Amino acid sequence: MDHLIFKLVVEENLMGNLLAAGMEVDLREESKIPLGEWLDRWLEEYAAPSVRPSTLEGYRGYIERNIKPHLGSKPVSKITAEDIRQLYRELQEHGRQEEHPQYGYKLAGSTIRRIHGVLHEALDATAQENLIARNPTDGIVLPRKKTAPKQVLNDH
Repeated sequence: MDHLIFKLVVEENLMGNLLAAGMEVDLREESKIPLGEWLDRWLEEYAAPSVRPSTLEGYRGYIERNIKPHLGSKPVSKITAEDIRQLYRELQEHGRQEEHPQYGYKLAGSTIRRIHGVLHEALDATAQENLIARNPTDGIVLPRKKTAPKQVLNDH
């Protein structure tokens, strides 16, 4: 029972600090929603009305294959920037489900950037709903975009 009282006091203090900082964040039940459940909700309520069906299926694929297996059970309010960096490192090294003849199990940087785009948008929605104070994907350094060497064309 003492643990429960301590937890409530900590949550109340944290809520007070956030409110004092001008951030109204609901740290109660709704902010404890697992990321996987939030992503399902985000797909239907936020993404579906604004993207093509094929784009929605692409988002769903990234979520089911790449995000949910790693962070799907973690509450949205508990996800940190370090969790996101760890996810991207893991995907970069072992993100493919089947081995590619040239790349092995590594995911391309461009794929990581697309996954980041989906996760960033979904977590932005949690911030807009006041379920989190700050989007943990903000400021994450993504793999660089590989550019092909430029070829200069001559008239000669």
